[in-house]
Amino acid sequence: RYDPGSTVAVGTSEPSSSYSDLIMDHLRAKGRHLAIFLDNNLIPEACADSGSEVNCITSEFATKLGARISIDECVFELPIKGRELQSVGTAMIECRFPFEPVMAQVVKFFVFDKFLRKVVLGRGFLRATQTLDLYQERLLEIDAVPSAPAVVRSLGHSIEYVRCWLDGTPLWSLPDTGSEINLVSSDYAEKLGYNLDIDEWHINDEERTLVEFADCSTIMTNGTINLEISFCAPYLSSSFR
Repeated sequence: RYDPGSTVAVGTSEPSSSYSDLIMDHLRAKGRHLAIFLDNNLIPEACADSGSEVNCITSEFATKLGARISIDECVFELPIKGRELQSVGTAMIECRFPFEPVMAQVVKFFVFDKFLRKVVLGRGFLRATQTLDLYQERLLEIDAVPSAPAVVRSLGHSIEYVRCWLDGTPLWSLPDTGSEINLVSSDYAEKLGYNLDIDEWHINDEERTLVEFADCSTIMTNGTINLEISFCAPYLSSSFR
């Protein structure tokens, strides 16, 4: 989890003066989206987010679809220490893919008054429909908007982690198709030996960037660091930056 104002973006390129001072020119992951029917309404770019515990929809869009919203208030953690987002209800909506196998099914969505995207399909749905493995061709890549804040849509608790090594230190990391950048907390960066003061292990505070979360709130990162990453023990395989 990340402390507000104490987040470090990892593995960035050189900054560009053509962008806003608040928006760092870094390598952003392309967004993953799905074309899907919701109650016979084709949604061409529903967000596919493996970092979200649940399926999400805005109250405005659920109402536009004619979905019945049941009062069901739940609180979900955001990937920032101490921040939460509360749903206003749930809606049961029929979903199907536009191409075979269509996998028509009634799906539960949590409804939010304010949310970064109007429709998000979470980890459970993506796994149940084998979209993250067998049917990856459903996923559409959408370029990030370079003039906008970097987006991290993670919501709730994750039950899936990836084992990796950062600078030779093993840890379990959160894979998130709804995140445009790599993040580590400032506490973990310090554990690896990085801080704002030491030249050799310096956090580059000239490469700060604005990050936007699922509730539309934003924070500024402390800067960037470049870490060596590998997915098996460093003495068994080569790694990369």
